[in-house]
Amino acid sequence: MSRPRPRVVGIAAKPTGAPARRALKETLAVLERRRVETLLDHESAALARRSGGMERAAVTRAADVMVVIGGDGTFLSVARSVTRKGPALVGINLGSLGFLTEVHRREIEPALQRVLDGEAGVERRMMLAVAVGRDGGRRQAYTALNDVVLTKSALARTVRLQVEVDGEPVTSYRGDGLILASPTGSSAYSLSAGGALVHPALEAILITPVCPHTLSNRPLLIPSASRIVVKRLSREEEVYLTVDGQVGGPFQHADRIEVRRSPVPLRILRPFSRSFYATLRSKLKWR
Repeated sequence: MSRPRPRVVGIAAKPTGAPARRALKETLAVLERRRVETLLDHESAALARRSGGMERAAVTRAADVMVVIGGDGTFLSVARSVTRKGPALVGINLGSLGFLTEVHRREIEPALQRVLDGEAGVERRMMLAVAVGRDGGRRQAYTALNDVVLTKSALARTVRLQVEVDGEPVTSYRGDGLILASPTGSSAYSLSAGGALVHPALEAILITPVCPHTLSNRPLLIPSASRIVVKRLSREEEVYLTVDGQVGGPFQHADRIEVRRSPVPLRILRPFSRSFYATLRSKLKWR
């Protein structure tokens, strides 16, 4: 079944490199041939050597669809700027097939034609709402598509973190850190730390300890409706919070982190309907 055709398309591109410039040029050519209104963020406008670039948040507010040119990192940065009524995203990968950026640069024209004709499939991905609090107040808030990570500094010893779920103590983790991942983020840092691969259609949050000193501390999959609170038990070590590997800051002893499912899901357009398992076979070299 066809979906409504987008009237305004926004573009966010990785701002460096000849492959990005070529992919952007081809994307613009397709959109101009179809007479679609196009908005570029500042980085894309500079890469295309055009004036009229906008703040990325302004582009995501105005666009029906966002075309993201780059890798999964670029896709993550755009996803965090999408609000409740924000656009669906389609990712063009400059290298090999990505977990989030499905379209190869050789497929730009047919992929965009399907998007513009309303023929692309739509996946809804759960995101995480992150609140950092101190002394009963909220100090900072983030949205994560992949994960929320607490890690020790390079020179610190192990850290101790207390985890509660829906007000009930679960356990204290002692090790190099802790990862709270969405199903989408289960294929990122959590996977490297020994966490399970979780199908993105599942509604769940994955708690994965990083190098735990207690062998019984294993990854834990909990319902997406849960409210997770993490507190520091150790005082001396430096601990850092990182959201999607891109933003964050120091996690002080008096801080607490609350993570829950975000009320805003992310919509990802799939022009070719490649399955999750096909992506695993490609990225992980499964046979």
